[in-house]
Amino acid sequence: MASADKISLLNFLSWVCGTITVVYGIIRFLSDGSIASLCIAGAILTVGPLEDLLTSWVRSGKRQSAGGGEGEKMVDSITNLLFVLWLLAAVRFA
Repeated sequence: MASADKISLLNFLSWVCGTITVVYGIIRFLSDGSIASLCIAGAILTVGPLEDLLTSWVRSGKRQSAGGGEGEKMVDSITNLLFVLWLLAAVRFA
């Protein structure tokens, strides 16, 4: 299997596992009020689709700084912080 194929497979598996975890977290919240499960779902959504969306938005041109990549680094730093805050909330409510 080529390296690019392995990366594609790993990305696909990551999205599948993330989707299952988010859906299960929301179901747990709706069925038994588990705030921790909802926080974990929020953490995954933050470093998954939200980060991808913001990175694409930054890369789209005008929002990219002259230094190159600063916008992407800012998105990465912000989403990393939000991820840790979601996990902190999950531990708090567990």
